[in-house]
Amino acid sequence: MTAAPLGARLVVDAARCDGHGICVLRCPELVSLDRFGFAAVDGAVIAAAAVLRRARRAVAACPEGALAIVEAGRTAGSSSGAAADTRPGWANGDGRAVGVSPLRMIHGAES
Repeated sequence: MTAAPLGARLVVDAARCDGHGICVLRCPELVSLDRFGFAAVDGAVIAAAAVLRRARRAVAACPEGALAIVEAGRTAGSSSGAAADTRPGWANGDGRAVGVSPLRMIHGAES
């Protein structure tokens, strides 16, 4: 079994969430619904490969594209030579999630 990438976290763009709740069914370890029925995520580093797989499924299932996996270890100055992955739900080269407002990364505040 492989480990989760160092620094991988699940984030939600609260402005895009419409409260469908599919994410909670896909990854209950990291996602819950707040008192208004919108997604709230545990922004901690994902330590288990199985949880990372479920988080990726939650990202893929979100009809509003409000969830993303952010790999904190990736930076713009990375010497890996690999091109940044710009698919929705994945971090771009500077470590921020593509399509997620940096001002509202996790319920209105970037951590």
